[in-house]
Amino acid sequence: MGFEIPKRTLDMTFKGTDYDGAEIKVRLDAPVGLLIEIQDLADNPLKLYTKFGEALLLSWNLEEEGVAIPIGAEGMSAIPSALANIIINSWIEAASAVPAPLVGESDNGNMSEADRMRVAEASLNLGSYSGPSS
Repeated sequence: MGFEIPKRTLDMTFKGTDYDGAEIKVRLDAPVGLLIEIQDLADNPLKLYTKFGEALLLSWNLEEEGVAIPIGAEGMSAIPSALANIIINSWIEAASAVPAPLVGESDNGNMSEADRMRVAEASLNLGSYSGPSS
């Protein structure tokens, strides 16, 4: 019997920003090929948003004029670019962070509350995110 790779997720909230109250859940563990593909699409925002929405977006509570914005590629291209960029950049930082060695018992790959808060408090310039801590 082999080792089953855990499927981690990232829950984003945006306290203290224009998007306070938004809740977004994305797949954190993506294959290396997908991570590279997403990074390579930086010069083509429409393809980048489409790929991200199809492959990594799991859920959100976003609405426009009382109507839920669909999850997936269609929804990613319907939200403000500033919010889309915060989502993608926060995900890239969290997904590409090198995890610290485990000390003591494993938390099964889940992010700590402190790490979730750091990611959730992503600013428009994303300069304050320091990555997951040990």
